[in-house]
Amino acid sequence: MHGLTYHSIWLDEGAAIWIAGLPLRVLIERTMAFREEVSPPLYFLLLKGWMTITGDSDFTLRFFSAWWIMVGLAVLFSIGRIAFGQPVGRLALALGALQPYLVWFSQEVRVYGLLFALSSLATLGLLRALRRNRWSDWLRYGLAVAAACYTHLTALWMIAAHLALTAWEGKRLLRPPRGLLALGIIAAAGWPLALRAWSSQQGTVFWWNPPQPLGDALHLLWTTWTVYQRPPGLSEVLLWICLGAVGIAWMGALSKGLLGPWILALGVGWGLWYLTSWRFPLTSPRYWMSLTPLFLVGLAALIARGGHSAWSRAWRVVALAGWVGLSFLGLRELWSPRSAKEDWRGAAAWISAYVGPGDGALFFAEYIRFPFFHYYRKPLDHRAFAHPIPDRSEAEGTLNTLGLERYETLWYIRAHADWADPQDWVDQMLRSRYPVRMEIFPEKIRIRAYAIRWQRADLPPEARPTAVALPGGWFLRGLQHAGGRGVRPRSWGVFPPTRQLHLVLYWQRASTGGPEVRLRAALMDREGHIRVEALPPRDGLISRQPPSRWPVGPIIVDDRDLFLPEDLLPDRYRLAVWIEGPDVASAPQTVDEIDVLP
Repeated sequence: MHGLTYHSIWLDEGAAIWIAGLPLRVLIERTMAFREEVSPPLYFLLLKGWMTITGDSDFTLRFFSAWWIMVGLAVLFSIGRIAFGQPVGRLALALGALQPYLVWFSQEVRVYGLLFALSSLATLGLLRALRRNRWSDWLRYGLAVAAACYTHLTALWMIAAHLALTAWEGKRLLRPPRGLLALGIIAAAGWPLALRAWSSQQGTVFWWNPPQPLGDALHLLWTTWTVYQRPPGLSEVLLWICLGAVGIAWMGALSKGLLGPWILALGVGWGLWYLTSWRFPLTSPRYWMSLTPLFLVGLAALIARGGHSAWSRAWRVVALAGWVGLSFLGLRELWSPRSAKEDWRGAAAWISAYVGPGDGALFFAEYIRFPFFHYYRKPLDHRAFAHPIPDRSEAEGTLNTLGLERYETLWYIRAHADWADPQDWVDQMLRSRYPVRMEIFPEKIRIRAYAIRWQRADLPPEARPTAVALPGGWFLRGLQHAGGRGVRPRSWGVFPPTRQLHLVLYWQRASTGGPEVRLRAALMDREGHIRVEALPPRDGLISRQPPSRWPVGPIIVDDRDLFLPEDLLPDRYRLAVWIEGPDVASAPQTVDEIDVLP
């Protein structure tokens, strides 16, 4: 539960929330098509019911995942107790609760928490069924596996591992008629899913998560199940020492006749994943979730019962200490800016602070609208597309069909589009047409505002009027910024404004002619020293239309950015404007005060 809302809802979570909000029939149709979303419908149906009861706040949505992980951990204790005894069950529970991999996915609005719970329930059901061979046990096992299949197709790895575990113990799932009941349920549930998933992906070329060499895949597996989010500076030596201790202890356990079935089961399940990853984009660590219960119980049994000699005990102690140490390093890294997810919370708040009633947004790729509109709740006319842009002519044709000239400012929001526009043709075309008003880069997102129209007849309602007259017939009619509650230059987020504070100045000119002048704005300290100057963006209005060319009469929208240094001392600073030129100059005039917070 710690830091449950620390990270913003990101793309995959936004898509899950959007799917869960669809009408029931549409939800089932889309999820069973295995194209827009490759997960079957069970999780989304449960999430839909949960959202109906609790709403869609970040906390309640993520609590749904945390709850399922906690259910899986409780079942993990029972698996360890039945397979190896109560001490192993307790240790498996402790290792699971400390595992950064599980903590990370307990804080993500995706299927993986439910998959872990169902995989744990299925493994527990199999152990009970093999030991007691009751109708009820086989029925519960079959239902748990079927539910896991309708949660995520990677439950297949767990099924393969279960078959290997059963074969080692010399017991056949085909023992009539009870084992056939479980197999019948699994086949009836899984065959239609597998057939439809396979046929829907035939001929598909995947560009993300490419297949990995075996060594890289094993290294990723080891890193994932220890630290997950690897801290900078973590030596490979520490990882290999811990791995070596576990390996030596495991060999000692094998020599005693322990853990053979579990090693075989994990090897078969993981091996099937690796082979399948060469056909489908399955190299992300999240696809190992269904094997995690088997792994944690096996690790706990290794540490608790891996031999009784002094040599074996020593290596088990080293393995446990190394594992717990790596876990704590990984846990700390989960809530670090280095591990930040896409900051759609900041992106939506930034645009909300500066958007005007005549503005519009362009999303590329189109599916990034899901997390954005989870946070942005005001009306916003927008366009979106997601097709490849191979050259300049395609970019120009695409923009021409979108009708962007209707807007005063276009907010171009880009993420997850490198596959479609690696040369950035869309942004190049926008830059060639319009001045840049502002640009902001929330985590893994790019936002640029383009001034379709940079002249106005009057002051916009979101601006604050001012009455500042400067020599040469220049007037500052208003200003706008989002630093009214102070700024924190030592914070890593983008909103509330942190190191980048955007300033919009609304100028009006009373006469033409005269030499070129500089209209300046800056934060000044109590002694009148300039601490941070407000600079226009690259390819902005001033670089395209210098003030000497501005027309008389209209209000001109002039955008600037204050990039605050991290060592700027907390204090109240004056926001001042003034003019400089060959024949004209003025003293700085204070137009606002801004607090820099610790």
